[in-house]
Amino acid sequence: NRADTVVSGLRLAGTSDGVASTLVAMAQRGTVNDSRRLAETIVQTFAKNGVRLLPRTHRQAGFAVLTSPEIPAALVELGYLSNRQDEKLLTVRQHQMALARALRASVDAFFAAGVATRKA
Repeated sequence: NRADTVVSGLRLAGTSDGVASTLVAMAQRGTVNDSRRLAETIVQTFAKNGVRLLPRTHRQAGFAVLTSPEIPAALVELGYLSNRQDEKLLTVRQHQMALARALRASVDAFFAAGVATRKA
């Protein structure tokens, strides 16, 4: 419902379809760039904290929660249940806490860099 839609602080009620879709696309492009920077920050922070990484750390998916025009997002896979070693590690409290600390440090580093604060 366009009457309720607000993108980057702009209410889209009364705008033409072309203008509205252009504004949404511009907002999404900025958020996609922020999301990429967030993902890179997560990878770098995990590596610094000794979290084992796959050789190809970045992938993309079209999940709706990852394509919001307002909020940077990244999907973080912490292990695979189909991998016996990962499955075992995911049940170890110390490993869970190490992953949680690394993820928190990643988010802190992202916001400290000021990348996402421009939208606040």
